[in-house]
Amino acid sequence: MEELKEGWRRVKLGEVAEYISNKINTSELNENNYISTENMIVNRGGVTKATNIPQNAKVNCFSENDILFSNIRTYFKKLWKADFNGGASNDVLIIRSLNSKNILNDYLYYIMSEEKFFDYTVNTSKGTKMPRGDKAAIMQYEFYIPEDIKVQQKIASILSALDDKIELNNEMNKTLEEMAQTLFKRWFIDFDFPNENGEPYRSSGGKMVESELGEIPEGWSFDNISEFFDITIGKTPPRKETQWFSKKEKDIKWASIKDLGEAGVYILNTGEKITREAIEKFNIKKVESNTVILSFKLTIGRVVITNEAMATNEAIAHFTNKNITNMTEFLYLYLKNFNYNSLGNTSSIATAVNSKIIKNIPFYLPNEKLMSKFNEIITKIFEQIRENQQEIQVLTEIRDILLPKLMSGEIEV
Repeated sequence: MEELKEGWRRVKLGEVAEYISNKINTSELNENNYISTENMIVNRGGVTKATNIPQNAKVNCFSENDILFSNIRTYFKKLWKADFNGGASNDVLIIRSLNSKNILNDYLYYIMSEEKFFDYTVNTSKGTKMPRGDKAAIMQYEFYIPEDIKVQQKIASILSALDDKIELNNEMNKTLEEMAQTLFKRWFIDFDFPNENGEPYRSSGGKMVESELGEIPEGWSFDNISEFFDITIGKTPPRKETQWFSKKEKDIKWASIKDLGEAGVYILNTGEKITREAIEKFNIKKVESNTVILSFKLTIGRVVITNEAMATNEAIAHFTNKNITNMTEFLYLYLKNFNYNSLGNTSSIATAVNSKIIKNIPFYLPNEKLMSKFNEIITKIFEQIRENQQEIQVLTEIRDILLPKLMSGEIEV
């Protein structure tokens, strides 16, 4: 433990907080107020709607402002401060301050947000295949708290202001991507783009022709996707040769399927990097900025756009325009909407898809005039998404730097 600051005291989690095990009937729950480890987002990313409600008659009950922590594989850092009342599965711990005059729930949330808390839960977890946090050990976790409750309020308000802005940007990006998806679907799936008279093309009787993907508007190009894009595949240096992998700023970001799953529309960060020497020695293809990349092994169909030059592993395909410019946003939306089950039967697709099949994905392209009109609208939306993501990254870095300093009293408020 760090040196004790004046006006601060050292406590164990169990001295100031408790597990909540009150029950609620599952008949009172729905997809919007039931929380399980499956619908909690990694890295303190909040929660999503549940996909199902359990068959149990009752589950644990939580209230607004309680702290929920997924107790399975705690390295995923699924931590959320509830902003509504509801019920949670047994794998989600519900934690609440014993006395708000001693410690605020808001402050408690940031104590549990520190990396050293997650590290502690990992180190004390039980089991190997699916490690679970040790509930008794978690209550033995030690940390400092300022005795003055107003200091706790100030610290929590600084950190929550940053979190609120991060959440706002995430919500904005969600809305912007929904707008982009709606426009793409109307113009390029329903084919109701505005015709020369400004009327919806297909609904107004626009001429359609047959293609492998069904009817498409007359005059559009149709072929395998490799006829429109140069497609390359990433590569992994030998895993046993650890010298090729790096955390250094100077080295090359190296994307995995997991990274694609955690990215937004643009991929700004990767969990690992590889050295420049590895790029040359193993002839690993580098992907330029603003390139669409797609996962096609194990987890198929994760699509992102690179925000800078980077490399990827062998489960990811890269698409570079051949002769047509300004195709990035169209391709991103096309691949996000593509039915990958059409590449093979559902049970085998995860292992059967290979780079040859990816290169034969059917692809259509509207005429240049329509594409230009689409780009006028869509590039502004995507640029706003990119700016929001970059701001999120900066705010997250600031928050993560401030967090341990504020929670240890190193920075006074």
